[in-house]
Amino acid sequence: AYPYWWMGDGGGQNPEKPYFCNKTATVEVVDGACVIANTVDQGSDSALQPYIMDWFNLTEGKNYKVRITMAATAAGKVNLKMGTWGASMDASFEFAASDDFKKYDIEFPTSTCNTTGSDAHILFQGGKFVGTVKIKKIELFEL
Repeated sequence: AYPYWWMGDGGGQNPEKPYFCNKTATVEVVDGACVIANTVDQGSDSALQPYIMDWFNLTEGKNYKVRITMAATAAGKVNLKMGTWGASMDASFEFAASDDFKKYDIEFPTSTCNTTGSDAHILFQGGKFVGTVKIKKIELFEL
C-alpha cells in the first residue's frame, strides 16, 4: 500500500478505498509504480501533493537534482516542493505524454534547508494536471 500521508487523504487510510482527494484523485501503488490519477483540475497545484520521497536529509548551501522515471497519459507541468514543512525549495518541470517510462532531471536552487533528522520530503504538486502519471523511480543527487 502507498505508505505516505498526503494533503487530501482525510488524515488516514481507508482500507476499502485508495487514498482520495475530493473523490476526484487517487494515489496508490500499482505494479511497483506510484500511480497518481487526477480527473479534474483541483484549482491549484498544491491541492494535490502526495509525498514521492520522504525521510532524507538536506544540507544548506548544496545543490540538488531529482531524477524521476515516469509515464503520463497527457503532457503536463507540475511543481516539486523539496524540504521540510518549515523550509522548502520549488522546481517545476514539464513532461510528455508517453506509455513508456521516461527520465526527467529536475534541478533545484541552492538549498536553504539543513536537516539532520531525516525529516525532508519531496511533494509532487500536480493539482492542475488532469490525467494519470506512473512514477517508477525517484533518485536524489547532491551536486
